[in-house]
Amino acid sequence: MATSLLRLGVALVGCFIATLPVFAAEKFKRLSPDEFMRQFVGHTVGDEAHWSYHFTNAAVDAMDLGKTRRGLWRFTHGELCMDFTERGKPVAECYEILISGKNVRFLRDGVLIVEGWLVDE
Repeated sequence: MATSLLRLGVALVGCFIATLPVFAAEKFKRLSPDEFMRQFVGHTVGDEAHWSYHFTNAAVDAMDLGKTRRGLWRFTHGELCMDFTERGKPVAECYEILISGKNVRFLRDGVLIVEGWLVDE
């Protein structure tokens, strides 16, 4: 019985240690408007299946589950805001942008909304 508990303990510690590099690599940084311009303009961020945003100097081409939209993007109060027209009405989507390597997170009010990566960097 003691040997089984010892093996279980060693296995759990091993699993924990094995995941440490993954957690260490996931240090996300909030992007400033200048950093966003350098890293995103001319590139696409998405998950390569369900959604994507392609950014140019002022415009954004969005695809969400096969539905395409074209809008404008801007930074307001440190957040990326994308302005679209839906059913004839203006709609603004604003997110805090975090990046770690190619991994990108879009947060709203501190809550993760969607996660993807720079697709064509």
